[in-house]
Amino acid sequence: YPLCALAVSDERPLVTHLLRELVFPTVYKATIIRPELIRTVDLGPFQHKVDDGLPLRKASFLCLDTLIDNAAHYITYPDFTEHLKNGITDQDDIQLITYQILTKVAQKHGSKLLEPLSELPPVLMQGMKKKIKDAKSSEPQRATDILRAAVKALDTIANIPLAR
Repeated sequence: YPLCALAVSDERPLVTHLLRELVFPTVYKATIIRPELIRTVDLGPFQHKVDDGLPLRKASFLCLDTLIDNAAHYITYPDFTEHLKNGITDQDDIQLITYQILTKVAQKHGSKLLEPLSELPPVLMQGMKKKIKDAKSSEPQRATDILRAAVKALDTIANIPLAR
């Protein structure tokens, strides 16, 4: 609540400082997959990987989504996009959130996305190739949903003036 109270008061420089020096770095750090939080569980003849960091990463991407809605003017878009790339090759839920964020940024703040846009294609292709492969195997519906969100994001990005 204190940050919300500051946001509506006349203390904008303090809010800017707190967001840029505390909130954004903390959220950005939480978007990274931490291998030490991934463990293998032995289920008899099968082994299953459990990612204990997944809930925190998912929450951090949801926080990025909220920051786009409520604090977009405080965002440094090259940094934001650099950390958003982590979600493109992450777990399915995070990929879906990431593509929704990309779509939202392209719709609302497209011109600010142009500068870091050149870094996205290799990561986008990597994520989409994996989902195309998944669509042909285990969970085709889930992979198709993610691919649909990816194509929507790409279409929205392509419609940004000067993006071509």
